[in-house]
Amino acid sequence: MNKKISQFEVTTSFEDNDILTLVQDKTNKIIHKDDFETSLSGTFVTNERVDGIEEDVANLDTKVDNNYTDLSNKIVEGDTNVTNNLSSNINSYYDVLNNKIITLEDKHDKDLTEVNDTVQGWIDTIDDKSTKEQLQNLLNRLIEDENIITALADLIANGGGSGEAPGFHTQPTSTIFPLSGYYYNGDTSDLTTTDTLNQALSKLEGKIRSVEGSIGGDTKYMITSTDNTQPTDGNLYSARRSDLNYISKKVDDTANGYIKFLKGIQGGQTFREGFLGEGASLYPINGRWKFEVDDLFVRGRMTVNELLVNEIKATGGDILVSVADLEILDVTTTPDNDYKCTFDTQDGTVRNPFVEGDQAICQIFDGKNVKRYWRMVSEVGTDYVVLSDSVCEPGSSVPEPKDKIIQLGNRYPGNEDRRSAIMISARGTEGPSITLYDNIDDFNLVGKDRTVIGKNSRFVGTLSQVSSNGDIIRVPIDRGQFIAGTTYYYYDRVSHNGSLWLCMATQTTSIPSKENDEWLLQVEKGEQGAAGADKAKWVEITGERLFMYDNPNFEGTPTPSVITLYCNTYNIENPVFTWVNRNTNETIGTSQALDVRPDMFGDLRNFVVRCTVVNGKESFYDETQVAKLGDGATGEDAFYIDLSNGNMTVPYDSSGNNPQITITDVYTYVYAYQGTSQLYINSITAETIEGVATVTVDGDKVTLNTLGSPSARIRLTVNIGSMSFTKDLWINKVQNGENGFDGIDACYVLISGEQVFKYDKEGLVSPSQITLYASSYGIESPTYSWYWKIVGTDNWNLLENEITETLVVSPNGSYFNNSVNEVTFKVECTSALGGAVYQDMLTINKLYDGKDGESPYRGVLTNEAHTVAANWLGEVESSELAKASTNYYLYQGTRKLENSEYTITYTNLDNNAQNQLSIDTNNNKLTVARLGNSFDSTVFKVEFHVPASSASPVVDVCDFTITKAKGGVPGDFEVSIYCRSNESQPNRPSMTSRPTSGGTYSNGNYWYIDAPSASGYAIWKSTALFDGETGLLKSGEQWTLPTKISGKDGQDGQTGPQGPAGPQGSSGGQGPAGDPGPALNFRGEYNNNATYYKTAELVDVVKRDGVYYMANKATITPGWSSSEWKSLNSFENIATGLLFAEEATIGGWRFSPASSSYFRSTNDVVCFYPSTDGMIPFLAAGTGSNKGAISSSGTKITNSKAPLKLWADGIITVGDGSSSSRAGLTGVGTSSDSVRIWAGTNHGNRTSAPFRVLDNGSMVATNGTFTGNVTCTSLIAQSIDSSKFSIPGLKCAGRCNWTGSSASFGYLFTTKELRMSPSRVATGRFRFTLSGAHSTDYVVLCSIDNPNTNVASGFRGSYQIGPRYSDHFDIRWFDTDGNAHDLTYFNVAFFSY
Repeated sequence: MNKKISQFEVTTSFEDNDILTLVQDKTNKIIHKDDFETSLSGTFVTNERVDGIEEDVANLDTKVDNNYTDLSNKIVEGDTNVTNNLSSNINSYYDVLNNKIITLEDKHDKDLTEVNDTVQGWIDTIDDKSTKEQLQNLLNRLIEDENIITALADLIANGGGSGEAPGFHTQPTSTIFPLSGYYYNGDTSDLTTTDTLNQALSKLEGKIRSVEGSIGGDTKYMITSTDNTQPTDGNLYSARRSDLNYISKKVDDTANGYIKFLKGIQGGQTFREGFLGEGASLYPINGRWKFEVDDLFVRGRMTVNELLVNEIKATGGDILVSVADLEILDVTTTPDNDYKCTFDTQDGTVRNPFVEGDQAICQIFDGKNVKRYWRMVSEVGTDYVVLSDSVCEPGSSVPEPKDKIIQLGNRYPGNEDRRSAIMISARGTEGPSITLYDNIDDFNLVGKDRTVIGKNSRFVGTLSQVSSNGDIIRVPIDRGQFIAGTTYYYYDRVSHNGSLWLCMATQTTSIPSKENDEWLLQVEKGEQGAAGADKAKWVEITGERLFMYDNPNFEGTPTPSVITLYCNTYNIENPVFTWVNRNTNETIGTSQALDVRPDMFGDLRNFVVRCTVVNGKESFYDETQVAKLGDGATGEDAFYIDLSNGNMTVPYDSSGNNPQITITDVYTYVYAYQGTSQLYINSITAETIEGVATVTVDGDKVTLNTLGSPSARIRLTVNIGSMSFTKDLWINKVQNGENGFDGIDACYVLISGEQVFKYDKEGLVSPSQITLYASSYGIESPTYSWYWKIVGTDNWNLLENEITETLVVSPNGSYFNNSVNEVTFKVECTSALGGAVYQDMLTINKLYDGKDGESPYRGVLTNEAHTVAANWLGEVESSELAKASTNYYLYQGTRKLENSEYTITYTNLDNNAQNQLSIDTNNNKLTVARLGNSFDSTVFKVEFHVPASSASPVVDVCDFTITKAKGGVPGDFEVSIYCRSNESQPNRPSMTSRPTSGGTYSNGNYWYIDAPSASGYAIWKSTALFDGETGLLKSGEQWTLPTKISGKDGQDGQTGPQGPAGPQGSSGGQGPAGDPGPALNFRGEYNNNATYYKTAELVDVVKRDGVYYMANKATITPGWSSSEWKSLNSFENIATGLLFAEEATIGGWRFSPASSSYFRSTNDVVCFYPSTDGMIPFLAAGTGSNKGAISSSGTKITNSKAPLKLWADGIITVGDGSSSSRAGLTGVGTSSDSVRIWAGTNHGNRTSAPFRVLDNGSMVATNGTFTGNVTCTSLIAQSIDSSKFSIPGLKCAGRCNWTGSSASFGYLFTTKELRMSPSRVATGRFRFTLSGAHSTDYVVLCSIDNPNTNVASGFRGSYQIGPRYSDHFDIRWFDTDGNAHDLTYFNVAFFSY
């Protein structure tokens, strides 16, 4: 097309009125809807409609050109404002319309796509041909409409018109005359022929402005880029005005005003925080703004309240973080032989971070050796620390300049905050890990790693989590299975009786139960899942499958005359059999065996039969085929293909992934017959027709290789000469039943809150209300519903308007009406993700103090029902019975009764004498002692009697229910046995038990559990199924025909040619042992200015130009001479599984020849010697003149006077070098008075050492000074002073006990000189007789621990001491009324002054 429709022309609304009147002329210059009748009338295909539009456009162009011509005639020469203004407005108008067109086009495309998809969907789902064709036509019309819209959009995009500017019409500027004095008067009426030029242009501008805002028939005012009109909901911005007012997302732009970003700013396509992150971001977190960027450069001043610098460092070892570290500048020795270490203070800007009592550690690896020391800081100064020589980790090295020391622990009280450290490591079995240490107050870190984050993380302390709403929630400490007698602490969580319990007490040893306020039930035990089958279940039909006739007409009696088929079942209890003739689908038998006769075939040659076995809701089946074969028959039917195992069954576990047998042990033999004669099979090929399976063909044997689907069908093509036959092999997978599931705990809800309203005798209740809290775990956006029911009923009642996680329960609520004292509340928590519902329940009780004349007793069992594990016979092991226990308590009102106030008895409701309980009255515990085997569940009725006698009335009864969870019946198993024979197949074994270790003879051969040696013989294998219960051959089973698994050895080959000469003869006898060689002393790289030595005990070794040299001269002066050195075979690295050398020096250690059997450090400080005679230590260590190694008879042995020694008989001794030992540690001796630790003598006299600790824990010391407390159960001072009471103080203390008939005194503390013997001389009067005569200068004090335990009504009163005599004194007890009372026990303390 030459002309294209313009934006202005195509988007004007097609109304009955004039679309747009530029010049009022009543001629062909007015544009009407009728001008589009060519392209809008009738039904055209796409091309025709576009041609019509092209014709209409040509007509419209002519009209518009005429309008512009008339307009130009009215413009006064020289006035260009009009044309510029008009051009600008029209341009703005085109911009707005173009945006509208694009919007409408997008919407059309979207609507058309949705309609297209919907219609296509209808077409795809409708079968009716006529309806389908109609919809297809509708879809085609929609596609045509889309083509039309596409053509119009293309015209719009390319513009058009007769002017030079695309999209609208203008005249050449030479025909436009300049106009002055023009102004817009707002007139929008039609033009008339009498209008002045100003009026005409003003009306024209009004028309244009009116059309500018016309969108969908609603007139909107357009605010242009130079317009000052304020924006409202009734006007619009032009495109250029929008560019000026709004920041662009596509091009660079500038904002002149202040901009707020409420959610943040991101730099880059992606933002990821952290050291390895990318991009930049400014964003808020919890009301605080965070700015993260790669680099930050500040030209001016930067002011920060706190500056945290994270420096990333790399290290080849571990990183220790503590409160202090420094690098040693110089080391000097103090008069006490300690080490004074100075450091660089950098002109006083670096302070000393260490304090006295700190422990400083240093560990450095120099490439050959690890240097380590850990010493106490005994003194600190401005520029130094003093490291103790004696208070250190054993074996600590000496500090040196450039050592870096780090604070690790503190030994002084008051510095507990300096006993922590953090170790960061990327190595070792725990690495990578971060370890937090605490309480480091000695040179030992064992047990002080409080928190470890790594492969095996562990935490010590309190952990809390912050919920999405900011709540801080403490994390429970899981202690595993509850163990009776163990102490548990607040927020410990245990598993008990299948439920999870949270400890709410500060500490407790009580047993969790719903009645125990010290424990909160979190997750209640789920319902018992149904037990899964223990073994795979399947059936198999066995028996012969051919009737053999001696004629081709199948006349006479075949062999055999009757075939009996058996349906064998595996792991199926109480089977019900149904045999069906698959040719007629009629039932032909209902027992395990089926007799098949030839007359059942009818006219058919083949008889297919299926046996279906039903066990409850489960059913299993197998099929087989019985055929007639006649001799001499001709044609194709005379050939028959038979499979020994045509329907393979493979047992799998419950997952269906793991076979319970070896897959390759499943096979079938293929047989071919012509008539009754067996034919030779040339080859067999296999093709998988259904399912996923593979087989291997070996001659006439087809073995299963893989099975990847529940069932499969393999088509076997059997080639016999020039003929081929097919036979299908079926393979089926049977799976173990899956185990039942426990209750779901991954997502759950827990109710917490008090469970008791307590009423006193006056009817006052506490608390006044109870608030229950439902805490959900792992549930997406939960919603809550609350219900209640009376205990003992199943009627749940919804609590209206209770939809939050809390429920306030009132003791006067409607649920407690009609004297109800026990109500259970339930919360249902529904997940927004999938609608899953989780619930928890909690019961609230009302308890009342007994009023006069009432006896409100209530017995409680903490474990009312227990399940024990039993085998399939119902037998329960004693260890399992011990777990079946419960605690019992009796309450009277709200008071828990003492054991002495009641007794319990029990009866077994099954009246079975084998069911018995044991009663532990001291611990309020019932335990199952015996259970019979013949039942699955039993109930013990527990009766509470008050007062404490079995003859007393029963005040309450509880049931203790015991249920058995029986294991499955042992499954059958397959046994393989082996025999040794020649190449001929041995007979099938007939034994019913497995062979003995020496073999068992059966049917001509010895059979073994393991394959025997096979020199000159073949090895044969046979398998059979054994009964899991009896351990014998399963009834109805037999051993398989033996199969060969290895052939016999072949004949010997011919003698080979003459071999090479024999090896070297043996060496001569061992010569006499030589003197021990010298140790090698590595001096490092060769130094041209150093002197080197070679002695009988030590030879210097150096490294020069990559080669190791050993000194070959007694003294080598500076300067290299190759004749003075002997090169060594050197290797930079050696990697070997075994290093063998007669002697060696490795890393400063000298290893002797085998004749000497020792190794030592090259400086003789440490020596190991394999002594076993007890006279020489096997390890010794020392320095100076008492080194660990000394020379003896040409070798080195351990020094018996070294300060540290280990002896072979289990003794460690230490000394000062002047004697063999002065102290030690030993494990010698088994009696209770055997010495374990001693000091002050050698180990031979350790039993009389002035200080010693015995095996029974006793300690003997000549003297002792205790700066702290001494805590003990009793203390007897053999001789406090010689003049008895000459020194004031406590002389005796203890407890007086009165049994009603006699008095006794238990000593807590006494002296050798003082003993007290009490006696009761009158009611409330006790006399204490003193051993020996004493002065009367003494004081006696008394006290009572618990008055309520002394007198039934509760003792309230005082005591009186006197008179006091030298040999005795009296104590009298009076109540507040002055009446004398006997006390069961009271405490007495005797002081002298």
